Amino acid sequence: MLTKSGTNKFHGSLYEFVRNEAFNANDYASVVARPLYRRNQFGGSIGGPIIKDRTFFFGTYSGLRQNTSRFLNNAIVPTDLERLGNFSQSGTRPRDPSTGTTLATATLFANGIIPTARLDPVAVKILNDYIPKANLAGNRWQGNIPLPYNTNEYLIKIDHQLNEPHRLSFTYFNTSGSQTVFPGNGNLPWATQNFKWTAT
Repeated sequence: MLTKSGTNKFHGSLYEFVRNEAFNANDYASVVARPLYRRNQFGGSIGGPIIKDRTFFFGTYSGLRQNTSRFLNNAIVPTDLERLGNFSQSGTRPRDPSTGTTLATATLFANGIIPTARLDPVAVKILNDYIPKANLAGNRWQGNIPLPYNTNEYLIKIDHQLNEPHRLSFTYFNTSGSQTVFPGNGNLPWATQNFKWTAT
């Protein structure tokens, strides 16, 4: 990855780019609201000398804040009883994986109920955080799914001129963010970072 370097003069820049459904055209005869779409990209850079003619820095930041939505209709979700491990009223009965070498040979849980002690707390939390409860008959759910997507990116580069033909460079790049991965109220955070040394 090629990046700019600082110089003996300070220099920098700022930018901003905005999209919003309020700015979008709509059919004159349509009474349907414009779908949610908000995207804000912004950032800047700065560079300059640390020690004149010897050591220089350059840094950038860029951010993205995006908020969109998607309509999901008639999705089947677990019942309140199924969320507790109770499948006694469901069409499918769960099998106890500790009782057989294969799923086919495992025995059914008594009365279709998984004991509370056998429920993994992490799985229960994921279920409750990411899978919404039914809001329609037949154990179905419909609604607008918010799809936020946010990122932050940082880059820092330091250059040091050892002598006329030799130069050391150090680059650090970090990116992080979060995005919705499933209907519900949970976001998936993520981050990456890279370090790079070069000598010429």
